[in-house]
Amino acid sequence: MGDWPAPSATSWTYQWTAALRGCVGKIVASTRVHELAIYGPDEAPYFSDPKLPFAQAMTLEINFTDGTILHVLNTQDDESFPLWPSIASEQLSPKAELLALPFRLREMNEFPKGEISAIDWSLDDDDRLQNIQVRIGAETVILCAGEVYEDWDASLTVRTDDESVLIFLDADAYRQTVFDRPVYAVPEARRT
Repeated sequence: MGDWPAPSATSWTYQWTAALRGCVGKIVASTRVHELAIYGPDEAPYFSDPKLPFAQAMTLEINFTDGTILHVLNTQDDESFPLWPSIASEQLSPKAELLALPFRLREMNEFPKGEISAIDWSLDDDDRLQNIQVRIGAETVILCAGEVYEDWDASLTVRTDDESVLIFLDADAYRQTVFDRPVYAVPEARRT
């Protein structure tokens, strides 16, 4: 976990830390997610699985009671896909083609509401943002750069440092998730 960096308006690090710093003390009113299916064929995707205790999103939108909005998505930095939080003035409005299957835009009512008391993060070896921990009341939400990959044998790998935002509403579930190894599988009943 890091300290807040010294200001430098041209620094990517300053830009995302300024966005996160501005959220401490704000009150979460609602949350929307532009969600990507975890697995399955495009015509019948699955957005959840009990073994994978997170939502997989293209963008997470946190709406605050003061009217400001935090968007969390990924950006590409060479071959890495760090998280990119930014303050926005408008709600998420994805292009029509990104609302087709296997995507959906939905209210994330299970996301905790209330005051953000603390935000922390972790970086990779090249100082790119990989995880954000948001403390809301007694709950900790963990946002992680990553994505689920389904292999030809129906094995699933939860990869880190990838193009989606994995949203863990339970810190223990995050700690128990196995990353970067094909240890999960599409349930037999859900295979095509």
